[in-house]
Amino acid sequence: FTRQGRVLISCCVARTDRSHVFKLIGESGALQEKTSVTENVGLITAYPHRSSLSAVGYCYAALENRNLSVLAMSSSISSLVFVLEQQHLGQAAAVLKTIAPTSLT
Repeated sequence: FTRQGRVLISCCVARTDRSHVFKLIGESGALQEKTSVTENVGLITAYPHRSSLSAVGYCYAALENRNLSVLAMSSSISSLVFVLEQQHLGQAAAVLKTIAPTSLT
């Protein structure tokens, strides 16, 4: 997506690939100047949501209401994927389990 005419890209990289990715970023002056890195993150997935916009809202609000900051999110036809700090994944899983299954459909 874009913000103020700038293209923004977010990606997660395995720890084992970290040094390789940093090397590639370092080799590109343009990338090096425009890259921001957030380390120690993880993904948590909620499914199925059957393309329900309200499910996105329920999940996002439930996480934010517990002060679990969502760093990024993605969705597909069946799943919602949230990027959070690694240390908060257990709490996030517990929160998402409390959401009634009917909220995700």
